[in-house]
Amino acid sequence: MPLLNPNYVAGEDLYPKRIVVRATDEGNAVHMGDNGTYPPVGVTHNGTREAPIPSVTTAYAALDGEPVRVHGEGDVCEVETGQALTDGCLVMSGTNGVAMVHTNGNYVAGVCQKAVDSGDDAWIQVHSFYR
Repeated sequence: MPLLNPNYVAGEDLYPKRIVVRATDEGNAVHMGDNGTYPPVGVTHNGTREAPIPSVTTAYAALDGEPVRVHGEGDVCEVETGQALTDGCLVMSGTNGVAMVHTNGNYVAGVCQKAVDSGDDAWIQVHSFYR
């Protein structure tokens, strides 16, 4: 069976549950998406590289140069939101890879599976296309 969703390398420090795009200058590296201007490859996994202890204030999915698991085309996964989303709406990347309601002329990152409020985690099915 072919590997549909390869692992990537973090091209910068990456937060969990964020939309990511390919880094154009770093081989198989990804960066957090920014405003739907580049095609997304998926969403970083929802785990962190740190233990869940009170002294950890910033938990990353991966640091620059480390391997990172990315949910890709067709996967259903959690993503952090930057605004309220409705069930079935198209989403795109906002600042720092958070999910926003898609606007025409940008790349779609997925389809929201259930309505959520801003700042909550949403479940999306990852689909990458331009609209």
